[in-house]
Amino acid sequence: MTRAKKWTDDEIKKLTELYKTQLSLEEIASLLGRSFDSVAKKGNRLNLTKVKKQKVVQWGDFVYEHIPEHPQAFDSNGYVYQHILVAEKMLGRRLKEDELVYHVNGDKTDNRPENLKVTTKSKRFRHRETSKVKTAKTKAKKGKEHHNAKMDKEKVIKARSMYEEGMSQRDIAEHFDVSFYTINCIINRKTWKHVE
Repeated sequence: MTRAKKWTDDEIKKLTELYKTQLSLEEIASLLGRSFDSVAKKGNRLNLTKVKKQKVVQWGDFVYEHIPEHPQAFDSNGYVYQHILVAEKMLGRRLKEDELVYHVNGDKTDNRPENLKVTTKSKRFRHRETSKVKTAKTKAKKGKEHHNAKMDKEKVIKARSMYEEGMSQRDIAEHFDVSFYTINCIINRKTWKHVE
């Protein structure tokens, strides 16, 4: 049996800092290059407690809301696709089992009611199959032109510069009044890739 890698003082400091963020233990483990179990055990030994989950988050192409009691909460963290919640509010009821919601303009982060259409799975499939005209997916707007943008090009450049000068991502997030996750995605070029 191999012994677990010893935690350095720097790793413990980063762990303590990350515990104060909205990141899940899985995300913290990934950032630290550690296993989930290792992070959870070390957090317990240090008596660290996680802050409450962020109500609205964006992962990949979709926006999610934290509503663990919702029947369509899809994982143990209790997040639901935001477009489902918006559609249900428009309808005044929960979606039926055979219904789905799609984004008219193709931008899966654009959850404005006028951009969402509720249909049955069979109708959506039939529409795709019989449509003679291929609708070009609308190119998602980049940068501050995106409807959810909280930063602009100058702020992104400044945030990356602050990080290169040694400022923590948490402090940068507080400086710009955005989430740690937003800054982490900017620093790691998951977002704002077009800005050097």
